[in-house]
Amino acid sequence: MPSRILDIDLDLFVDRRKISGDPAVRPTDCEMTPWDEIQVCYFLEHQCGLSKEKPVRGNVFKEHDELFHHLRREIIEGQVTTPIKLIHADAHADFGMGGCSHLWVLTELLARPIDQRSEDFPTNRRTMLSPANWLLYATANRWFDELIYVHHPDLVPGETGDIFQVLMLDNDDAAGSLQLKRFSNEVVTSYRRLTEFEPISAEPSVPLQQIEVGNYRNTEPFDFVFLTHSPGYVPPAADALIDVIRQYISETP
Repeated sequence: MPSRILDIDLDLFVDRRKISGDPAVRPTDCEMTPWDEIQVCYFLEHQCGLSKEKPVRGNVFKEHDELFHHLRREIIEGQVTTPIKLIHADAHADFGMGGCSHLWVLTELLARPIDQRSEDFPTNRRTMLSPANWLLYATANRWFDELIYVHHPDLVPGETGDIFQVLMLDNDDAAGSLQLKRFSNEVVTSYRRLTEFEPISAEPSVPLQQIEVGNYRNTEPFDFVFLTHSPGYVPPAADALIDVIRQYISETP
């Protein structure tokens, strides 16, 4: 059976999204206010169906690119079964908005055979695998057959969305599916929008739901629950929530 995974980023549980600035510089407690423990437990128990009495297998990471490498190992070892049904509960979509990594993925990475897409990435800071684009790289590896993006209240898909239009089926923000497309290298040096180019080929589409965090309701059990700290996007006061969430996770080596 395909693995069903809940992927939580701590920055979902703050009152505002950090959308720019140096990710190495943490917001202050004056700039952001985290949810209180009661709110977080309500989300985990009543909206996600988790229980402290029956914690789900998983891990806690500092940054989201660590989760990419963890999933790769678990898939190779047969612990995680693809295609994954992923619930991505995060203040950011992690598809590379704000950078140009999507250009490398849509020209170079998609040109590789599928079994050669999960390693040997560039080391250039603008195109390398990072916490901000790990989900784009994972999608290019065809790890998912369903994505649910549980997003921050500040984000309005299609208006303040953080997924490039070219990554959507038919280049349509409202399509309800992702579809990565391979382009020739000429798009890298062009000033034209990617949506103006004809793709060489297209990846299988992946259904995508975007649900505001207050409206999400889960009805099926999870096989794994992962938490990412993302300290550059949360104030120090939010760190206390890590131990709160850890109570719902049975951590594995």
